[in-house]
Amino acid sequence: MGIIIDSVLGSVNATTSGYQAVTLATGNSLTVRSFAPPSYARLDTVMFNGNASTASTEVSIRITSPMLHDDVRGIQLEPGEAPVQYLLPREIGQQLYTQDTLSVAVNDANTSVADSVVLAMYYSNLTGQTARLHSWGDLSGNIEYIKPLEVDVSAGTLGSWQDVVITTDENLLHANKDYAVLGIITDADGCAMGVMGSETGNFRITSPMITRTLDTSDYFVMFSERMGTPHIPVFNSANKDSFYVTTTGNTAAARVQLILAELTHNLTT
Repeated sequence: MGIIIDSVLGSVNATTSGYQAVTLATGNSLTVRSFAPPSYARLDTVMFNGNASTASTEVSIRITSPMLHDDVRGIQLEPGEAPVQYLLPREIGQQLYTQDTLSVAVNDANTSVADSVVLAMYYSNLTGQTARLHSWGDLSGNIEYIKPLEVDVSAGTLGSWQDVVITTDENLLHANKDYAVLGIITDADGCAMGVMGSETGNFRITSPMITRTLDTSDYFVMFSERMGTPHIPVFNSANKDSFYVTTTGNTAAARVQLILAELTHNLTT
């Protein structure tokens, strides 16, 4: 199956009051990718950060489409923190429909704040696309070492992704070994952080970029367990020079650590 997780970034420079449509990052789209039943797609979660030292708590994020509950408020979320951890339940996402185009807008009462929104979309089977994603049951009992791998990233730019090769700061992975990305931690807040490479189908697989390690050190394991679907990225160290940490919405330089598990035996897929 061609399981894919795609992270879509939009941003708003909130210089006026009222809802403003997000500007999408280069190459990102709010049109749901084409798939055929019984394959399905869903919106797994929404990540948000207000890029200011003092983010406004009077924020609304509105996701609308004729295919959602209603086309007036749709999925309207009003977080009281920035960055946020989970804006949708961790056990279930919103069903999406092939070729539907979502609209995303932000209303921020603080007009001096720039906002970033990332939507994580899960596809059960995309023709011609595939990522090495696994469930915890595939990995449990097949872990030899835990390896935190540090990747330092510079301050981010509003509305764009920043991709840094995972070998930039350390290059100690064992040769020709499979590594599972269990989670990811950082020392600076942002909007989203994750991984990208050929083994993710060159799609970004992300978690919230928050400093609360309780919520991110096993983020992909948690999502796999809660959703009952494969969410844990796996890559082989032979491809480490084309595997990236990806971040967005961070206003300061950050140390990011992938919480890796080296597998005792390489997986067949």
